[in-house]
This record gives sequence, structure tokens and C-alpha cells, in this order.
Amino acid sequence: MYSDQFTQVLELWTFKLLIRRALAVSLLSSSRTVLLMGDEGLHIYKISSKTAQFVRSVAWDIATFEVDVKNALIKQCGKSSVLILNDMVEQHYRKEELPKISILDKSSVVKRRLSIAFPNYPIRAALKLKATTTNSTSGGTYLFAAMPLSSAYSKTLAAIRMAGVAISGFTLLPVEGAAFVKTLSQKLAKKGEIKSKWSIFVGQHQGGGVRQIVTRNGELALTRMTPVVDTDVEPDLWVKEIASELQSTMSYLGRFGYKPIDGLDIFIVSGEESKDLLERSINIEANIHCLTSVEVGKVLGVKLAQPDDLRYADSIYAAAIASQRAYILPMQNPALEKEMMPRRIAMGASGLLFLGALFLGYQSFKGWSSIEEGKNKLALLKQEKSNLQIEYDKTLRDTKIPGYDLLLVKNTIDIYKGLPQTKDSILQVIKNISDSLGGDLKLSELVVKTRQAERTVVIDPYAYVTDDKVEHQSNRLVEAFAELTFSYKVDTEEALIAVNKLRDDLSRRFTNYDVTVIKQVGNLSYTGSIVGETKTKFEGNPDTSVKTDYTAEILIKEKL
Repeated sequence: MYSDQFTQVLELWTFKLLIRRALAVSLLSSSRTVLLMGDEGLHIYKISSKTAQFVRSVAWDIATFEVDVKNALIKQCGKSSVLILNDMVEQHYRKEELPKISILDKSSVVKRRLSIAFPNYPIRAALKLKATTTNSTSGGTYLFAAMPLSSAYSKTLAAIRMAGVAISGFTLLPVEGAAFVKTLSQKLAKKGEIKSKWSIFVGQHQGGGVRQIVTRNGELALTRMTPVVDTDVEPDLWVKEIASELQSTMSYLGRFGYKPIDGLDIFIVSGEESKDLLERSINIEANIHCLTSVEVGKVLGVKLAQPDDLRYADSIYAAAIASQRAYILPMQNPALEKEMMPRRIAMGASGLLFLGALFLGYQSFKGWSSIEEGKNKLALLKQEKSNLQIEYDKTLRDTKIPGYDLLLVKNTIDIYKGLPQTKDSILQVIKNISDSLGGDLKLSELVVKTRQAERTVVIDPYAYVTDDKVEHQSNRLVEAFAELTFSYKVDTEEALIAVNKLRDDLSRRFTNYDVTVIKQVGNLSYTGSIVGETKTKFEGNPDTSVKTDYTAEILIKEKL
């Protein structure tokens, strides 16, 4: 009983594991291209095995924008699927609390409220936040996000269409960046220290803008994009601007419910030469972590391929977000949906095929389990049969019935069953000879020879394959040698007649065999009169000097 329950649990656990792996494989690709949309241009990154490699940047205003991006996607990125990551200034966010509604109406209500919030921005999406509310009539707090249908967006889609590559997603960097900011906060927190509810990530783009991502309990609470002096000649000037921007951000946090007791982590991507200066210049009660882009990548488990400058966070955004299992807030737009539809159909078909293969594997696993279970049961039955046989033999030995030897009877039956089943049974040969013997004849020796018959091939005319052959092989009787002994009181002539009569009777019984007398009594023959010599017929006890041989030999041989 426990073995069956364990097998069922193992089967269920294995099937669930295979499903999870299938979903993980279908959602993630080993190679991907990230198109980071900035205000100054499009930055192309090739992501492979969680390694971000910068390919090139293409400015929005050049005439060959679509051609340059197309060539980069085909030649340098190998036509891998594309993730569009928007980090331009013009992004719009709003938090709204919806009334409590039924599950069936929730989707339509959220869609309607989203269109009312951003009527002029066709690229939009809504995300339900995990923040709880004490209001029983509230249906939850939602984050609404939107962006305009700009020329940069249209050019990017046109270049992707020319390259013929698939689009895996389109999303906003601040929303997706909240996930890796949460990871940084968890991994860099000291042991025994209360984890902070608030986090601020500060990273500079190659184009000069600084993106700040503020999270509360791992979800996006605030984001800011501001220009700063982009120079490594005067690092102290850059540090002052970063410190000033952080102070401005802190002035906003009070409106969002921030309290110093909640805890705050600040992560700043900077060069080695600016770390100490930053830590001295920021006067905020928080856990401040100044890290290079490579150091941030190590914490997140992503690799950056030879970054040109450790101050820039672009490669971190590309690698970290591309490695996520699922996007937090995929943006929706009719034009984008049209481009993504072939990929979704292909992914759906691949997923169905993969699940079908998993189902077949699961069925095979169940079949294998059934076979193993059958083998175990068979082994137990064999062991039980062996034990019963031992008990049965012991019972036969111990049981005493007057006039019967049960063990002898049992062994006799076993010997009979073990006799070879020949074409003409050996027992039938003995019976025929016995029936043919008279009262004066005595069988002194019987030798029966058999041989293995040649293989015969039988073709089943009803088989699906005409050469489906079944081979049969058996033993068959070849010849039997019988030696007969007469009493010395029998007259020689009578003995000759009896032998010939026995030969004729055996010939009638063995129709497919030749019955021959190979030795007559006294080595004589009888053809109506005795031919040969014989000694005197004895009366009483025989004299040992008498030479008459009272044996005859008959050979029963298969006809050729």
C-alpha cells in the first residue's frame, strides 16, 4: 500500500517538475537582443548566457537609421529575438485605487480606467500592486503606465520589421528595473539587519542622463530622469550633482509615505575614483552602496563583456532585465501586437508540442513504473510458489496412508510429465509391443532411439508481414530395438512361428515403420519348414552344454 502511494507521489512530482522546466524553456531564450531606447538614440546589446555585450548606438536623426539597425540585428546579433526597453524621458505613470468588482468585470473595468487616464497615449498597460488596503470596498491599487506613439518608436519597429526578427517584448525600464533593485537590496543586506522597505537605484546612461528608480517593498514607487554633467575630468562636480539629485528625490519620498524608521538602501553606479567622494558627500540616513557596473553585475549574477566605462549602467539594465523569467509590465499597442503575433503563435505551437512530448514521456514513465511493479509482484509470487512447494513436499513426506506412498506417486507423475513428447510416444511403443507379446514371449531388452527433427518453417498467411516466420522444432522416434526371450520349454518351431507372428502384428501397429526380425531363435529361419540345426528339446532342467539360443531380436525402424 505504501509503495503504491509513494509511486503516485513520485509520478506527480516528476510531471510537475517537467511542466515547470517546459514553461521556463518556452519563456526564456538562450540568446537575445536588447534595444535600449534613450533620448539621444538606440543602444543595441547582445545578451548571451547572461552576458551583456554592447554592439553599437544609432542616433535617431540619421537618415540611415533603419538600415543600420537592421544590419546590426542580422550580422552582429544573429537575428535573435528582440526585447525593446524604453528609457526615454517621456514616460507617464499614475496610481489609482479601483473599487471592488467581480472577477469577470475586472479586466474590462481596468482597461476602461486606463484609457480614461491616458486617452492620448496608445501604448499603455496596467499593473496591480501588492500593497494592501484596509478599505473593504477597495479592489486594489493599480499602477498605470503609458508613453506616446513617437517617431523613435515607429523607426525602431520599422528596423525590426526589415530585419525579420521576432519581438519578445516591449516594456519600460523603471518598472522592470524594480525587480533587480529588490535583488540588490536582499543580497547586500547585512546578516541580522532589518531589511529596508525603501530602495533607490542611481545609474547613468551613456547619453548623460541619470535614471533613479525608487522602490517600496520591491515595487516601483517613483522614478526620475535628470541630465547631469557627463565628464570624468571633474569627478567632484559629477558627485555634487548626484548628491543634489538624491536630495531632490528625498523631498518627494515624504509624499509617498516614507519614514526613516522604514529603512532606506541607496545604490549608486560610479567609477572607482568617485566611491569615497560620494559616500562623504551624501548626507542621507541610509545604507549607501557605491558600486561599479561590474560589481553590480556580479551581485545580480550577470556578466558585462568589457565595459568601456564603469560609471555607466546601460549594460546592467540590458543584462538584468533580459535575464528575468517574465516581464513585470509588458506594454500593449495594436501595431506591436501585430508584430508579436507570429512569435506568439510559434511559441504556442512549440509549447503544445513540448507539452505533448512531456505527456508521452509521462505516459512512458507510468508504463515503466507498471512494468517494474509487475516484476516485483512476479518475484513475490515466485517466492510464494517456492515456499508453498516446500510446504507441499513436506506434507507429502509426513502424510502416511496405509498402502500408498504419496511421494512416490507425485514423483512418478513428474517423471511422466517430463517425458519427451515425440511423434510416436515411447509409452505407446512399449504398449504396442506389450499387447503383441503372448504368454510365452518375454521382453528382455528394449532400446528406443530418438533424434531431433529438422527445423520446419511455417508462414502465417494472415500475418501483416508476409515473411513473418514461426519456427517449430521437436523430437521424433527413429527406431526401436527389442530383444525377446523364450522359455527353454517352448519348441523351437513354435518359437519361430511366434516371432514371425509378433513381427506381423507390430507391422500392423506401426504403419510408418519397417518391422524386421534381425535375429531368430537359434539363429534359424522359418519358411514353412525349419532351416538349420537345433539340439534336442529339453524336458526338465536344461543342460548348460545346450547351444540353442532362445532369444530373438526385432528392429522397428522409420521408413525413409
